[in-house]
Amino acid sequence: MIKNTDKITEKELGRIIDIWLASNIEAHPFVDQAYWKSHQEEVREALPHSDLSYYEIDGEIVGFIGIVDGYIAGIFVDSQYRGKRIGKQLLDDAKAKNKHLELSVYKENKAAIHFYLREEFKIIKEEFDEETNQWDCLMEWEK
Repeated sequence: MIKNTDKITEKELGRIIDIWLASNIEAHPFVDQAYWKSHQEEVREALPHSDLSYYEIDGEIVGFIGIVDGYIAGIFVDSQYRGKRIGKQLLDDAKAKNKHLELSVYKENKAAIHFYLREEFKIIKEEFDEETNQWDCLMEWEK
């Protein structure tokens, strides 16, 4: 079940950060793990200020989406729950609330690019991320 929240408990935030870190490390083997770990605290501070929705099963958070001013900072699903359309449900919920969405995805993350193209996003620009030494694809969706 999707839950939208303005306030998040420290326990919920901890679970969300755990999902964020594990998912980034798994999805981006081409980026040094130290990069993700070094940004963990920054993400912890930013998440409560985003439009945050999470997916819960039996009282446990298993996935989430964070949006800031129409920019999807990320959709992340616990590895045990991937392939169950949770990411799609979170994205559909975001599409229902927004007329325009943007996001960035690493060009090497073929699975994510395929997912977003299937969900009617378009690649509008490619940029080089000097911090990770990777190419990013800026993608957008419009209602």
